[in-house]
Amino acid sequence: MGRVRKIYWAIVVMVLVFTGYRFFGLQIQKYQAKDEPWLFSIVPTQVGDFRVLSGSDSPGPSVSYRMDDKTYATLKPVGIAGQQFRGPKGTMDAVVIAGDRMESFHDQRWCFKGQGWEITDEHKTTLDIPGYGKVPMWVMKLHKENETPRLAAFTFKTPRNFRTEYQMGQIDYLLSELQQGHPNVGFSFRFIEMDTEMSDEAFFDFVKGYFAAAKEKSNGVL
Repeated sequence: MGRVRKIYWAIVVMVLVFTGYRFFGLQIQKYQAKDEPWLFSIVPTQVGDFRVLSGSDSPGPSVSYRMDDKTYATLKPVGIAGQQFRGPKGTMDAVVIAGDRMESFHDQRWCFKGQGWEITDEHKTTLDIPGYGKVPMWVMKLHKENETPRLAAFTFKTPRNFRTEYQMGQIDYLLSELQQGHPNVGFSFRFIEMDTEMSDEAFFDFVKGYFAAAKEKSNGVL
């Protein structure tokens, strides 16, 4: 009798595994992979009085520049939108990375340090953004020899939530894929002021305005 019970449960497990495989396989087949042109189509090109700078050598009309090949090889993202906006209060640099895994992003502080910037006044803050609620962000000052200090901020938007902690983002991606049976796209947002005469208030007004414009342009995807 014990042997029969073992065979029974072995069959049950095999059926469950097969059913799960079929289910997730079908879900993955239904999943429509995204690409960089898709990202270019949903990022905003105007934020209040700021307009994106795009020239003949830009990858597309909604972006200003392309990251180097090493960045693409390292991150393996869905896409990267490098944008510079110019307005009456100065110039802002915004980078949006789309990825279907957390490894497509990185803690921007590593990137800043790798570019030779010294980070000071590093802290977390929360911005109250209409349509998003309270969005957590890392904020810091960037210093470099022969360069004036610049204010910078970044955050991650996983398929489940906004995050400032990389490890929590990894958990979000894992849970999202387990729940839906296929990869899901999230985003990294990074902002740097390019004109140091811009006030902190104007900087954060731009960041809030960017999210509002992104939400409208992408129909809530970004």
